[in-house]
Amino acid sequence: MENKTIQNNKKNIVSLPISVFSAQKTTTGFSLIEILIAIAILLIIGGVSISPFLNWRREKAIDSASDITLSVLEEARNLTINAYKGNQYGVYLGTNDRLITFIGTTYDSGTTSNIVTMLPTNEIISTSTLGTSVVFQKFSGSAQGNGIIVLSDKNNASTTRTIIVDISGAVSQKK
Repeated sequence: MENKTIQNNKKNIVSLPISVFSAQKTTTGFSLIEILIAIAILLIIGGVSISPFLNWRREKAIDSASDITLSVLEEARNLTINAYKGNQYGVYLGTNDRLITFIGTTYDSGTTSNIVTMLPTNEIISTSTLGTSVVFQKFSGSAQGNGIIVLSDKNNASTTRTIIVDISGAVSQKK
């Protein structure tokens, strides 16, 4: 190590190593700007990846609502074709978020034999050209009319599924 001599009035006072006069700057860790940039990048990646997930979840929920609706309608039709307990059956569509299977030709909200089936959260019956009920005829299973039932997502009206009920009572989903 090189020594540097400090002189005062031509006298040697102290002889110190040069490293004492040249402070070395050492840094560890991250600066605030580096941390903020890293957070911004993570937020952008998170924002880009969450949108497809939400769309996927919405599609699965409306698919589930469609499957439930098909199942309830087909069950009511099968019960009617088989004249289960000597009755005919129908499905009430008058509420947005549930399907109600009933016995007979008309829906009565006070009947204890009604079977309520809830649609998944945020999925609703948005349109029905069949009126408020679909009633199936004994033994033949034919419907009193043909039409469609449109299911949609409350939060995104463009996410829909269409159920078709034809005059024969056959139930299908429009692809």
